Amino acid sequence: GAVDTGAVLRDYTRSHSSRGENCELSDPVADAPPHAPHGAAKLARRARVPAWLLVGADVISGFSSGLSVRYFPLYFKEILSMGPLALNGLYVVTPLLTAVANAAFGRLARAAGQAQTALFARALSLSCLVAIILVDAEAEHASQISNSSGGGSGGVGDWDLGGGEKGGKLPGKGARYIIIALYCVRCCTLYSARPLTRAILMAVVSPEERGRWQAFESITSFGWSGSAVLGGLLIDYYGYRAALGATAALQLLALVLLAPLPALVSHGANGGGGLRGFRTGWQRAKWARRAAEPLLAAN
Repeated sequence: GAVDTGAVLRDYTRSHSSRGENCELSDPVADAPPHAPHGAAKLARRARVPAWLLVGADVISGFSSGLSVRYFPLYFKEILSMGPLALNGLYVVTPLLTAVANAAFGRLARAAGQAQTALFARALSLSCLVAIILVDAEAEHASQISNSSGGGSGGVGDWDLGGGEKGGKLPGKGARYIIIALYCVRCCTLYSARPLTRAILMAVVSPEERGRWQAFESITSFGWSGSAVLGGLLIDYYGYRAALGATAALQLLALVLLAPLPALVSHGANGGGGLRGFRTGWQRAKWARRAAEPLLAAN
């Protein structure tokens, strides 16, 4: 006949209770020691550590993006000789690719954890930005060699990297396509990390303090707009690579701030993924196996 699983579990709990093992769930508030308010305040201060890291990284990332984001259209037009149709097509395709990347990173975050996925996305975005700088420099170097040898390259446009002095031409369309592809991947990964870090921030702070932490978003917006002026000065005096290099350096600093995040956030705030989530699931499975031993023995 059918075995009453609930009765077996109750017998299991009663037998372990008779041996001195506490198997009942206790109320943490009712059973809290007298110094619980002090402990709660300490936990609240510890919860603010990842919040400050997230806000600091967002402010630095917003400031760094302002150095170069508004000047990418000029970069594509002046350096890569992209026409209006191609340029607008790029800015139509990029949001569509970002939406696909958001869905993909969301699924990855449920398995690996939000903090780990956000770190991976930001690291990939930074790698693409550094690759753009390297391809840019290599193309300029190749064009200078071509000019010194006296051969025209018949490339895709004048290579203008600074205050009006023009070098040769791009060695071919390959560099242009590589830079455009790296730009798309950079945008997709960078914009996919922001929803994950915002979700972690809202999870680690108390509901009463969420409005206060959201107020820091205005600082990020102001820094993004103010840094555009500095980015324009860098481009006028030192060229596009200087602005891109400053952006990469600041985004590296933001990535360093986020590096300890997986070890600081709880399993719930991390979206249920990561090694801690795997460990919790394994412990639950182990308890269920021990609880089912009397049931298996009865059958």
